[in-house]
Amino acid sequence: MTDTDFSFALQQIEGRQRTREKLPFLDNYPEWWFPKRLSTEQCSSEVTARYKRSFRFQVSGFKVQVSGFKVQGSGFKLVDLTGGMGIDTLFLAELFKEVHYVERDEELCRIAEHNFGLTSSREVIKVHHSEAEDFLQQLTHADLIYIDPARRAASGRKVFRIEDCEPDVACLLPVLKEKCPALLLKLSPMLDLSAALTSLPGAREVHIVAVRGEVKEVLVIVNSEKVIANSEVVEIHCVNLETKDEELVFTMKEEREAECEYAEEAGEYIFEPNAAIMKAGAFKTVAKRYGVKKLGVNTHLYTSDRLIENWSGRVWRITAALSSIPKKGERLKMNIVSRNYPLSADEIRRHYKIEDGGEKWLIATRVAEKKAMFLAERVQ
Repeated sequence: MTDTDFSFALQQIEGRQRTREKLPFLDNYPEWWFPKRLSTEQCSSEVTARYKRSFRFQVSGFKVQVSGFKVQGSGFKLVDLTGGMGIDTLFLAELFKEVHYVERDEELCRIAEHNFGLTSSREVIKVHHSEAEDFLQQLTHADLIYIDPARRAASGRKVFRIEDCEPDVACLLPVLKEKCPALLLKLSPMLDLSAALTSLPGAREVHIVAVRGEVKEVLVIVNSEKVIANSEVVEIHCVNLETKDEELVFTMKEEREAECEYAEEAGEYIFEPNAAIMKAGAFKTVAKRYGVKKLGVNTHLYTSDRLIENWSGRVWRITAALSSIPKKGERLKMNIVSRNYPLSADEIRRHYKIEDGGEKWLIATRVAEKKAMFLAERVQ
């Protein structure tokens, strides 16, 4: 075995180990090839790829929906301009009759071509070794273009702004709109949402996608035909996959105009929205929708004397209000939540020698702008 073969073999072992939980469907493909670590780290998970496949794109008579593979219109062509490991390409390919995977890294193209050949979509997907900008120039038309820009600068530093990623979607947007009626963009979870919508005129929907409480993707659907001039009325969808949390859909206009009640004291229950809702900034909207009171303007916890069964996030029942944190030196074991409190959860844990875990919770926060601490039990 050559050094190159040995290195590739180790890459396969590591890749399969690293993606076992992220991409469980690959257990059905023992001959699947894995690229280098960075590509496996950056690729979509199976659960988020399936979520994207569930979208319905309806523009100019072009209609794709997952149920029953129903496609109406002309062309039925998908172009993934930033193919990478090809996971999103593969799942979206089930909705289209013609798919083009475009990738500037020649090694990734070789691996993707092998992998696609193992699947039922092997006759549908064509692999192109090309820069996104070059392929776009020779493209005549597509029904949907998907882009997941690289979020690392030449120095290796992570970047978040659309303008700092490659390709620069904001710069390419006029050309993209000429070629295609609908765009699906995968952006950084760290992205400033308001700034992104300003950079992307024509955005129709935003999807903040969390998985089990951690935001993984920000997806933007751009409609090139019916431009929404006011970003405040763009639909924002907040989802927390692999949980029972309900999807929350709102607009920035609704958030701005929402009337929110603030609590003078905590009720029996404390509520925290899931990470997708927090990322979207639906702080007043969630209070209005669920009929709960906010603990403070800058405290994104909520309270009520009644249990909200369908709350999207975590729920605790208060068992005791504390006038101070337990004395230093006592052996305690509990989970700690610190929200808008002078000390972080780690600082509280270290300073007061509290062991992490157990069934008890300590919630350190502010109520009506005054510091407050509660012992609580998790009920959801």
